[in-house]
Amino acid sequence: MNFDIDYLRSQLNDVQYQAVLGYDGPQLLLAGAGSGKTRVLTYKLASLVRNRGVAPHQVLAVTFTNKAAREMKTRVAKILETPCSFPWLGTFHSVCARILRMYAEHLGYTSSFTIYDRDDQKRLVKKILKQAGDEKIKPESVIYNISNFKNNYISFDGAAAMASGGYDLRIAKYYSQYQKGLKANNAMDFDDLIFLTISLLKQQEEVRERFKNSVRYVLIDEFQDTNKAQFQLIQLLLGPHNNITVVGDDDQSIYGWRGAEVTNILNFGDYFSNLNTVKMEQNYRSTKNILGVASSVIKHNRERHNKTIWTANDDGEKIVLLENENENQEAEKIIRQLKNDDTFSNGETAIFYRTNAQSRVLEDQLRRHNIPYMVLGGIRFYDRKEVKDVLAYLHVLVNPKDSVSFGRIINTPRRGIGNKTIEMFTDMALQNNTTLFEAFCTVENAYNGTAAEKKIASFLKIYRALEAAVQQESSLAEKVDAVIELSGYHAFLKESGIEDDRDRLENVAEFVAAAADFENRNPGKGLAEFLQEISLYTQEDEVKVRQSSVTLMTVHSAKGLEFSRVFLTGLEDGLFPLIRDADNADIEEERRLFYVAVTRAEKKLVLSFATSRRTWGNAVFADPSRFINEIEPHFLTRETGMARVTAPKTGRHYEPVEDQYIPNYEEECEGPAFFQGQHVQHKLFGMGTILKTEGFGESARLVIRFQDGNPKKMIPKFAKLTVLD
Repeated sequence: MNFDIDYLRSQLNDVQYQAVLGYDGPQLLLAGAGSGKTRVLTYKLASLVRNRGVAPHQVLAVTFTNKAAREMKTRVAKILETPCSFPWLGTFHSVCARILRMYAEHLGYTSSFTIYDRDDQKRLVKKILKQAGDEKIKPESVIYNISNFKNNYISFDGAAAMASGGYDLRIAKYYSQYQKGLKANNAMDFDDLIFLTISLLKQQEEVRERFKNSVRYVLIDEFQDTNKAQFQLIQLLLGPHNNITVVGDDDQSIYGWRGAEVTNILNFGDYFSNLNTVKMEQNYRSTKNILGVASSVIKHNRERHNKTIWTANDDGEKIVLLENENENQEAEKIIRQLKNDDTFSNGETAIFYRTNAQSRVLEDQLRRHNIPYMVLGGIRFYDRKEVKDVLAYLHVLVNPKDSVSFGRIINTPRRGIGNKTIEMFTDMALQNNTTLFEAFCTVENAYNGTAAEKKIASFLKIYRALEAAVQQESSLAEKVDAVIELSGYHAFLKESGIEDDRDRLENVAEFVAAAADFENRNPGKGLAEFLQEISLYTQEDEVKVRQSSVTLMTVHSAKGLEFSRVFLTGLEDGLFPLIRDADNADIEEERRLFYVAVTRAEKKLVLSFATSRRTWGNAVFADPSRFINEIEPHFLTRETGMARVTAPKTGRHYEPVEDQYIPNYEEECEGPAFFQGQHVQHKLFGMGTILKTEGFGESARLVIRFQDGNPKKMIPKFAKLTVLD
C-alpha cells in the first residue's frame, strides 16, 4: 500500500488528519463522543511505523481494555498489510506487569509472582482481620481503602501519617500487614502493578533511563479516566522529547468514584507549555436531536474544555420523554415502546439505569411479555467458582509461595483435611516465616502416621504428580487438562450427581478450550503467560451483546458501546443524579454520566422518570431529574398518562400495587445521632462514610458513600446502621 499523505487525506477528515500528523511534542486530542478517536490512534500508530520509520518497540501505546488493545493491533496490521507486533501496546496493568516480570527481583519478588484478584485479596484480608480479632470491619472496606491509597500512590507509612483517628490507624495497620502478606506469597494485587512499577522506576535509575531512552513515542487512550498514580507513571516513562499524545474527552470522565482524576485532562497544559490541542468535535454516530440533548445538558458543567459536538447526520426523531406514576408503569411503557415499534430489533436496543437494583422491575416485565433480554454485569466466566478452583491449582504450580491459592486447593475437592489442621499449619508457617506450602511439606520429612498426616501425605503425592504433569513436553491445553484430571476435580464434578455440577463441568471444559485458544494466539507462550492474561481481564473485556436480545445495563457499563435505540430510565433527582446537593462537585460527574448515556444512542432515544419509586419497601416521592430541565424543550416530545400493555396469555397478568406509605415530615424518632464524616457499617454494603444528612425524624435521610464508591441515600429507621466512631 502507498501509505502517503494523499492516502491519509482520503481516509480521515481534516481534523483527524491534523491529529495523525502531530507526531512530535505534547498533543492533546479532545475527542468528543463518536468522533473516531480509535481511527485516529490506529492511523497514527501505522503512520509512525510507515512514514516516520519508528520501530514498533519504540512506541508505548496504552488503552483501557485488553480488547481495545487487541483490536488496535489488528487494525494497524490491516492498514499496513503486514503483521506488526507492538510489545508495549496494552492496558496500564498489562504494560506494568510486563515491566515487573522483567525486574521483579529489584523489589524482592520473583518473576513468577501471582496477580491476586478481588476474591484472593478478600481471603488474605479476612485472615489478617481474624488474627487481629477485628472481624467487625468488612474485608471489602479494607480493600477499598487500600486501593484508594495505591491509586494515589500513598504507601502504608504515608497512610499512617495521614490518619486522623483510630479507624484510619487501623486501616493503615492492615494495609501494612496486607502488603507484607502479599510479598510473603510472592503476589501482587491489581493496583500493585502500577504502584510497584512506579516504585521500581523511582528506585532504579538505570531501569528508568533504559525505558525513557528506548520509548520514543507515548500514546494514551481514554486519558480522562487516568488516576494520579497512572499519570505519575506516564511522567516517569516519558522520554526527553515529550513526544506524548493523550486522547480523551473530559465530558466522558465518569470514574471519579474509583480514583479517576478529570483534572489530569483539564490541566494537561499545565505540564507542557508547548501543548498542541486538537478538538475532534464531529460526531459520526448520533442524530442531531440526540446530540442536542447531550450538548444542552453538558454545557452546564463548569469544569470542562470548551467544545461542542456536531454531526452531519439527519435531525432524526425527537427524543421521547416518558412521565410515569411509579417504576411499574415505567417498565410497562417501555414494553409498549418495544412492542409497538418494530423499526429496531431487540439486538439494537439497550435499557440503561443508574443502579443495578432498578433492573428487577424491567426484567419482570420483559419476562412476562416473552421479550428476550440479557443483563450485562453478571458473574464473569473467570470469576465462577469451578474456574477459580482450577486457576488456584495452576497458580500454585507456577508460584508455590502463593499461600492463598494453596489454601484453596488443599481441600478442593474434599480430602478430609479439616480447618483445624489447616489453621495449625498456617500458624506453623507464620512462626517459621515460611509459606503454607513449605509448612505442609514438613510432613514428607517428619511423617508420624497420624490420620491428618496420612491425608496431607496423600495430597502432597497428588501435588507432585501435578508438578510432573505441567513440566511435560505437551501443549498448554493438555497440561491444564492433566491438572483437572489428576487433582480429582474432574471426577468430583462428574460423579457428584448434582445438576449444577454438570454446568460446572462444562465450564471447566471451556477453560481447557480457553487454554488451547491462548496457545493458538500466542505461539511459544506458556502457563505463566496464560495466567497473567486471565489475571488482567476486566469486566469490559467480556462485554458481548446478543443480537436477539434487549440489553440491560448500568450507565457505567455502557461506556464505549453504542445502540440504535436507547431507553434511559430512572431520571429522578436522588437517583440520577444520585445526589441532590446542587453545590456538590460530584454533580458534574453525574452530568457527565448522563452525557455518556445519551451519546450511546444512534437513532432513537427515550428518557423516562417516575414521580414515586419504592425504596426499602416504601414509596418515596421524587422530582424529575434536574437534567431533564436542562434540556432545550424543542428536542423533546413528552408522553404522559397511563398506557397499559396486555401480557401474552401464557404470562401472568400484572397489577401495580397501590402506594400505602406517605412520609410524615413532622414526626421525630429516637435513635443514634448521625453527622457528616461519620463512619458507619451496613450489613450488605459494608463500611461507609456519611456525606450528608437531610431532614429529621421519620423523614431523615443519609447520603453515604460505601466501598463501591457510589453514594447511596438511606433512611436510618430501616437501614440498621452500626456507628463505627
